Amino acid sequence: MKQTFIIKDFKLFEEQSVTLKNLTILAGNNSVGKSTIIQAILLSRTTLEERFKYGKDVKKIPISLNGPFLLELGNTHEVVRRGKRIAESTFEFSLFEGEELQMKIVLFGDRSDRNHYELLTESDEFPGANKGMLGQKIYYLCAERIGPRLKYEYEILVYLHAGYNGEKTLQILSGENLPVNIKMLFNKEEPALLFDQARKWLDYIIPGASFDNAIPIGKSKVIEGTFGESLPTNVGFGISYVLPIIVNGLLAEPDTIMIVENPEAHLHPSGQSRIGRFLAQLAGTGVQVIIETHSEHVINGIRIASLAGIISNNDIVVNFVSKEETKVPRIKEIDVTDLGDLTSYPKGFFDQEQSDIATIINYKIEKTQ
Repeated sequence: MKQTFIIKDFKLFEEQSVTLKNLTILAGNNSVGKSTIIQAILLSRTTLEERFKYGKDVKKIPISLNGPFLLELGNTHEVVRRGKRIAESTFEFSLFEGEELQMKIVLFGDRSDRNHYELLTESDEFPGANKGMLGQKIYYLCAERIGPRLKYEYEILVYLHAGYNGEKTLQILSGENLPVNIKMLFNKEEPALLFDQARKWLDYIIPGASFDNAIPIGKSKVIEGTFGESLPTNVGFGISYVLPIIVNGLLAEPDTIMIVENPEAHLHPSGQSRIGRFLAQLAGTGVQVIIETHSEHVINGIRIASLAGIISNNDIVVNFVSKEETKVPRIKEIDVTDLGDLTSYPKGFFDQEQSDIATIINYKIEKTQ
């Protein structure tokens, strides 16, 4: 699957197309627009959900810039492309699959009313309305996931997911006999149930790590868990950050979308490579996976997965986002070859190690002269 997501006049972007595949990687330096791409996708989802709530006959629908999917976009002055100086401002999101339009959203904001936007126009029908970012289920994990806690609040969910901060992970694991995506089984020796498979994947990504239970406390809306017979607060951040990814990945069904910011957070390099392999396997099952990462280990884990036949190299794309002299973000599309190589290494794309080694060598030469 190859899609083109077009962002127009939103924040840093004037007009930018972003290629989306089964596994899409967003890479680049800080503050170049990677998170803006994810925000645009999430705001599109928010808009579609509001549109279906009101019905397509209602042409102007208020759209909140703050709240849904943890978005905190501020007001109209914050989201309209800087330098677009007109009294009434719009920005647009469009999605194409091949040449076929899947979605078009135009959001309208009056600068005199700074706190909300309205849906102005959009396509009446969406050919791909039941899959990916247009489907009913979305599994999103933001960069700031919840750390270790002694107790976790219970909440009734419309569908099972780990929460946008990972805060519902133990609640999901406390459910009885929850089935998983059959193609995500770590091995067939363990039952095809969420609790058992999550433990296997956790031990693979962080060797020796485990959790023993996730139990509701009495009739209260609180979940308590132990990890290797230890309290959550005694096992560090790595487990609490990676476990929501595992849980969402095991729950996600084909034709849904999963977005993860910084899957490498708090993981050892070996764990970063292995979470890359996990996400690649998930994308290979038909789940559309989008990740934002600063880790070449995650990307290398994905490359290894392609060589192992876990995912086709044609289903992977790296969007390297950078700012040129004009300060306008530009995207360099990088593919993975059938031999696992990357088709391009633009300046600033995970080249810091080589730069540091060269600097070290130069210092060593100076000191020995």
